Amino acid sequence: QLMRCMTRVGNVCGILMLLLMVFLAVFHKPNSKPGTPPPVASKTAQDPMFYVAVCSPFFVSMLLSLIISSIPSLHLSKPQRVAITVEVCYQNVGIASAVAIAAFSEQPEKLADAAKVPVIYGALEAGVLALFLVGAWKAGWTYAPPQEEFCRALRGDHQPRHDDGTGNESMEDVVELELAPA
Repeated sequence: QLMRCMTRVGNVCGILMLLLMVFLAVFHKPNSKPGTPPPVASKTAQDPMFYVAVCSPFFVSMLLSLIISSIPSLHLSKPQRVAITVEVCYQNVGIASAVAIAAFSEQPEKLADAAKVPVIYGALEAGVLALFLVGAWKAGWTYAPPQEEFCRALRGDHQPRHDDGTGNESMEDVVELELAPA
């Protein structure tokens, strides 16, 4: 009961942090003195290299993690390769958001640009990883059967189970079996 409540609190806090970052990235204007012209859009955020710098680490890490996890001598199954790729690419946008706010709270003219980085990266990782996971599922690279209905595959638990003889199912044995050299 407590665990479910704390999970909800954590989810609400994550959503509120995302909304705060979007607000700061889109609507935040530095304080201007009376008689000064309103600030123009940041030149940093208008530069295409800003977006290349924000997005390229994601794509490089995704590609390299898939390539490295596919090295035959590692004996990793396709679902394990997908899991490694997701773990490598999926970063905690909440921590990046908190760092951006803390680091640039004294420099409001740079805060909006700093807030854009985790917002853009978070949107990128959510969209691209969703497409990657659907593609991996349909290609048979996950434990969910590719022919299964989308909602059922999304809701279902398709992790392999192994009976250890006591009636208890264990995933640790499955991992050990899968990692054994062929």
